Amino acid sequence: MRELIVAACLLAGLVPGTTCAQETTYVTVRDRLMCRTQLALHDALRAIDNKDKYVMSTIDGCHYSIDGVPAIVLQDNISRIKIRLSADGQRADMWTVPEAIKPVRREPAD
Repeated sequence: MRELIVAACLLAGLVPGTTCAQETTYVTVRDRLMCRTQLALHDALRAIDNKDKYVMSTIDGCHYSIDGVPAIVLQDNISRIKIRLSADGQRADMWTVPEAIKPVRREPAD
């Protein structure tokens, strides 16, 4: 019975119209904290909440975002996301908060 349920779920993904036809494209929003590791992001956000400039200065690999850099969501948690930034032929995977990206509006194709 379990095999039939698994097979039905797999086949449902192959049926046209059941999957998303177009993935959402995202870009970054200005002045949001992004870090190379999830632990660094956690520590940096805690340092910001505590207004601890010394701890913030010891955290390595964190940067603030700029507007309009293309981003792909790699992992989506409730309060943290992992994104892949790509600009000028270079890529970087960063951890950030969900508010750091926004969907790009696409014009309908004629």
